[in-house]
Amino acid sequence: MRGVGCRGVAGGVGACARTPPGPLAVPVFMVVSRVWRGLTSRRVTAAVFAPVTIAASAYLAWGIAGSRVGFADAVLVIVVSTGVAETIAWAMCELRSREELLAVQAATDSLTGLLNRAAFAERLEDSRARGERLMLSFVDLNGFKDVNDTFGHHVGDEVLVEMGRRLCRVARDDDVVARFGGDEFVVLFRTIGPG
Repeated sequence: MRGVGCRGVAGGVGACARTPPGPLAVPVFMVVSRVWRGLTSRRVTAAVFAPVTIAASAYLAWGIAGSRVGFADAVLVIVVSTGVAETIAWAMCELRSREELLAVQAATDSLTGLLNRAAFAERLEDSRARGERLMLSFVDLNGFKDVNDTFGHHVGDEVLVEMGRRLCRVARDDDVVARFGGDEFVVLFRTIGPG
């Protein structure tokens, strides 16, 4: 039954008393709406809610006839729910940014910042599915092992990074440059004119 709550009474099995739904519904609504706002927004700022908090607290304390909710209690409920919403919003933003970072890391070569083999294969398949005219160029650095052996891996890494930069400079904006692995690079030239 709505609006009826049962509580134990000393000396009896239990007595039912009517509890007014209004005073309880408002703080519950405030908590739920703040948590929902935290879940659905990028960032909730507590300062924005300060006037709302004061107005809602005053309403809970003095605007509802017969309310037993004090101003301090109302402020506490609303401030805590705003804090919970802030925390949830922060956690959701952090989760989104970490997911985006992981997606980028999964698709790129950590040394050169170019696409990796798997991401290149996806781009190639997408271009083929659209029926684009393509040209594929494989680039292999001859004698690269000698560079690593003679000058060290840190110099070899610099050569690979520079090779990636140079390939990106000659590629057009629509073309795809990737490191296939080791000293191998590949360039996908897209939308080649009629042959």
